[in-house]
Amino acid sequence: METQEFKGIWIPKEICNLKNLGWTEKLLLSEVYTLSYQKECYANNEHFSALLSITKESVSRIISKLIRIGYLNSEIKYKENTKQVERRILKVNWNFVINKNDNA
Repeated sequence: METQEFKGIWIPKEICNLKNLGWTEKLLLSEVYTLSYQKECYANNEHFSALLSITKESVSRIISKLIRIGYLNSEIKYKENTKQVERRILKVNWNFVINKNDNA
């Protein structure tokens, strides 16, 4: 993976305005958005853990919550003919985010 200098996290106003999420959840959603802007986001929990200074277990709980309540979509790609995970692809569910903002 190509390493770039970290310059910060941009939070789209649609994510910033979500009243039912904490800042860590908003930052994670924003990072998924940034990473998936031009390609798929397949960052692992270790990436988010280092970025947000939280444990990988906390990252896992937050991602599971964001998927469960509808803010994130997740797709698991398996290695061919196995049940071994090759990568997880995360994507912000923009229809859900925008709907939450419209109903706020």
